Amino acid sequence: MIECNQSITLDNALRHNDKLHFHAISSTGGFIKINNYDVPGVVTINNAEHYSTTSAVFSNTIIFDFYPPQHCLDLSPPCAEDIILVDQIYSKNSSIAIAWKKTDWQDDSSGVRDFNVEVHKVTFDPNISREGLIMGIQEVHSLNKNKSEMIFEFPEAGLYAIVLTVDDNVANFARARRFVFYDDISSIAINTTNPITVSSTVNNSGILWLGITSGQVTVSWAGHFYNSFHRDSNLLAAIEEMDPPLPAEYDETFGQPPLTRSREAIPNVEGITRFQFDYTTSRSGKTWPEWRNITGHEIYDLESCQRLDTSKASSTES
Repeated sequence: MIECNQSITLDNALRHNDKLHFHAISSTGGFIKINNYDVPGVVTINNAEHYSTTSAVFSNTIIFDFYPPQHCLDLSPPCAEDIILVDQIYSKNSSIAIAWKKTDWQDDSSGVRDFNVEVHKVTFDPNISREGLIMGIQEVHSLNKNKSEMIFEFPEAGLYAIVLTVDDNVANFARARRFVFYDDISSIAINTTNPITVSSTVNNSGILWLGITSGQVTVSWAGHFYNSFHRDSNLLAAIEEMDPPLPAEYDETFGQPPLTRSREAIPNVEGITRFQFDYTTSRSGKTWPEWRNITGHEIYDLESCQRLDTSKASSTES
């Protein structure tokens, strides 16, 4: 067997989708001469007998693929479908359905090979990061099959990251990440050392008396409500980007509840993210019918009526 190794140097740098064509030609043939010793002492040299030459040609083409698979969000115009589909971003159910559309991905060069899904716990570790939450290295679930959906069972309450990895046939890959929040254990508690207070009132025998007829009444519940699970676990803090960072559309970079859990911090006070306030008087009733998001303040001003004969106020937190 004859081995032939040939090294070549390309004059120009290779680019995506460049093609390298090469041909290898192998030829075999030869001749034979026979010495005749039939007559003692006489050597007869016959004429050379030539064999027909046989050739074989081997051709191949190498296509260079330097780009990872691409989701249709990258196309122009982009598609409306999200990369990772989750039935519930914020869930009290112990399981969620996770899906992705294989037809939304394309790789025009080598083609998409497979889809891998990992689910990681997202936690706060001050020894690693003082800026925000980080995604754990060890996955709590992994699906390394060419499927398009799965059911994930939460091992415990907390924040989780779903990482979808799409590979092509030459080891290029693209990753996308989305977050889900599972909480079936937390509740709103009350700190009795920080009661709800109403400005300009006088407490007389357990009854709050208000001595104004116009202007503003300030109701404050600073430090009164709290969610210890969200507060102590820092589950509402910002989430750090992956290493290496993902493109903005492939990571949940911006957004607030209830539509998404993004890398942005969720504004909160002691783990409280929303409030609802209503009040009534003996003459008329007023209310804020919608939930209001926390804006960083713990004291809210409420425009009073022209005349307040008696008042009653209540608040609900989430």
